[in-house]
Amino acid sequence: MIHMTTTVSLRLPEDLKKQATDVFNEYGLDWSSAMRMILTQVVSENAIPVNLHRYSEISPSMKSNIDRSLQEYKAGNYKTTNSVKELFEELDKD
Repeated sequence: MIHMTTTVSLRLPEDLKKQATDVFNEYGLDWSSAMRMILTQVVSENAIPVNLHRYSEISPSMKSNIDRSLQEYKAGNYKTTNSVKELFEELDKD
């Protein structure tokens, strides 16, 4: 099996790089190994291994409802109304 490699370049503040390097070194890791581990986790978990506060308060069922609503919207499966009164009348029908 042939493994293709690629080089990734990123810009970050020097102090952040230094602090991250210190942490990686404590674990015996260089930047390449640490990034490979992080990206492997992203792929295997299908998630970003960072607490994204914006999503941390959304329950899995709420996220599922949001995803379903977005799919319905993209498919054109939605109604429009001309007023708030009309909106509430439509909501009361369901």
